[in-house]
Amino acid sequence: MRGHDWAIVEVEKRISFGSDVTPICLPKTGMYYTKLLTVPGWGRSYSTVHNSRQSKIRISVFNESGPLIHEIPMRVDRQCRRPWSDKLPSDADDYICAKSMDTSNYSAPRTCHGDSGGGLEYRDDFGRAFLIAITSFGTRGCPSNMLARFTRVDAYLELICKYTGVCY
Repeated sequence: MRGHDWAIVEVEKRISFGSDVTPICLPKTGMYYTKLLTVPGWGRSYSTVHNSRQSKIRISVFNESGPLIHEIPMRVDRQCRRPWSDKLPSDADDYICAKSMDTSNYSAPRTCHGDSGGGLEYRDDFGRAFLIAITSFGTRGCPSNMLARFTRVDAYLELICKYTGVCY
């Protein structure tokens, strides 16, 4: 069973690659990645504000999405367990889970509202970027110690080939 949380978008004009815009590779089927993964996103970020009168009080707030992209370091959780808020069937096989690199730090970067649709990127030893997965959703409130769900790109390589002609 699959969750099918992905899309192919066709653009009218050719994309001009340069120092700020670079291509990303599709993954190989069953590609294994153990290093740091990165999610670029425009979603909400989290910060802790210290009250100046009583330094012991902290006010935690989600910042609205900003115009600048931020990078979120993540790691795959191979023992992925379905979060309580996850409504996707437990037997769906087209996803991976990842979480913050620092799960004990509630201010650590992690995916949040507005990051959906962004890529989960892996860089190999040669610096090549691979689109491992697509940000789908996470646990309500975006806690750093909870898993976020990503749709695996390698599960759809045959369909990508069929509809785009990009096959390998």
